[in-house]
Amino acid sequence: MTSDGIYFDPSRGWVTPADEYQSDSCGNLKEIAAALKRADQLGTEPPDDLCDAVEHLLYRYLGLVRHGVREDFGESHSGVSWNVIADPERERALISFQEGRGEWAEDCYADEVPRWLLIGLLRRIRRRKPLGDQQADEIIARVDHLDAEYEQLRQQPSRLNVMPPRAGDV
Repeated sequence: MTSDGIYFDPSRGWVTPADEYQSDSCGNLKEIAAALKRADQLGTEPPDDLCDAVEHLLYRYLGLVRHGVREDFGESHSGVSWNVIADPERERALISFQEGRGEWAEDCYADEVPRWLLIGLLRRIRRRKPLGDQQADEIIARVDHLDAEYEQLRQQPSRLNVMPPRAGDV
């Protein structure tokens, strides 16, 4: 590990402190978009097109994020296993996952997956995909932007009209 916290993980590649993502919420992409819409920050409908784009991106780069066993996502989510399944008929990917020894959530769409897992998978794609795939970069940037907007508004829960996270959710 270097003095600035960057290290090389053979299974994940170069890891920076920013890659050790910690989510304060287990909310999924659709819930986040709906909360932002309620706060009048987005001004658009919840991004179903973004969810579709994420599923297509996962399908396209399935080989890079196909499965993982008992990996940690930041400090809050440990022992996570997942399996990304291809749906070739619709050119989409579905995600099955398990945190710790909990039950498996089977065949979830992108808007049903916890934000921390989805962003973790997208960061793996960003680190491993070929350079020059502008469409993939834009999709990942849109998810990151949505997440940043939500985190900014989470500091003001009354504006989001959502319950703050419970102690067990973080």
